[in-house]
Amino acid sequence: TPPEPANMSISQLGLERSVTRFWGPFVFFAKVGSDAVVEAYIENLGGQDGVLDIDFKLDGSTIEMRQLNLGPGLGQTAIFAVSGAQTGHHTIEVNERSLGYESVIWINWWLIIGLGLALVWLIVFGVYFVKKRQNK
Repeated sequence: TPPEPANMSISQLGLERSVTRFWGPFVFFAKVGSDAVVEAYIENLGGQDGVLDIDFKLDGSTIEMRQLNLGPGLGQTAIFAVSGAQTGHHTIEVNERSLGYESVIWINWWLIIGLGLALVWLIVFGVYFVKKRQNK
């Protein structure tokens, strides 16, 4: 009997979002997900060589198309890059398999407010100390 025809499928779809921090020791704000790496694991479960046309989309728009050749019983990871995504919800599609993620900007308001209050306190204390010295 002849071997089964190629049966190509995407078995796993993963995403790793980038994190960009502003000023390392104390993070004032961070951009999460404006850049990302998408990994799709493709398998050929059939008994013959196969070719799969891969269509990578971000929010419904095609970003990249490529072909993948796989022998019988083999699998391979296809890697795609997302760069410069705006803040908000995004949907990634690889041949009808989809994955959603958020791109956000996180602001450390507690650190900003705390530093502002510390600065005000230093100014008030400095003015008080200078005036007290002038009155002597």
